[in-house]
Amino acid sequence: MQLNGEQRELFHKSLLSAFPSISKLRQMVSFKLDENLDAIAMGENHSDIVFKLIKWAESEGKVKQLLTAARSSKPGNLELQSFEEKTQSQFDQNSQSVINIYSSKEKLLYHYKFRAECGHDVDELIKILSPHIHKITKTKDIDFPDMYVEMSTDLSLEEIQAAMRKVEDGHVMLQTVELKYDYTGNRKYFLD
Repeated sequence: MQLNGEQRELFHKSLLSAFPSISKLRQMVSFKLDENLDAIAMGENHSDIVFKLIKWAESEGKVKQLLTAARSSKPGNLELQSFEEKTQSQFDQNSQSVINIYSSKEKLLYHYKFRAECGHDVDELIKILSPHIHKITKTKDIDFPDMYVEMSTDLSLEEIQAAMRKVEDGHVMLQTVELKYDYTGNRKYFLD
């Protein structure tokens, strides 16, 4: 489910209210979602981490799961309760849309951006992902052999990362791949 700007802001404020420290947020994500917060939402401060957590949930189709996890951890939080009430009808519509999407054989497209050490690495990735690539654009760096890539595909971030792990010397791609609007170009060295 994709949130609009107003909903995203409200969810952001609600999560900050319910989890006033990064450690409490990290525990909720680990206990309730079985995820590592540091691996999915790094940031410079608490607010930035919560924002990136929401963006991750949107990109993975886990907004409802994140809300459910937060509500079960903090059932008395009025801001989370209010957000849930305001978005419940959208969650219900969205679950019906998912059924319709899959029954009509249409797939959602995700737009990613990443960097590669060279064009060969990108070509190897294309061989692995070709049935799933809707569009790909490669741009060569002027001064270095690096390639900057934008790709539209029906695969999740985890599926793309798994494919990048199969590319010999594909570590730069793996360490930089992000949803297009979250892309920074910074390498996450812990992803290898």
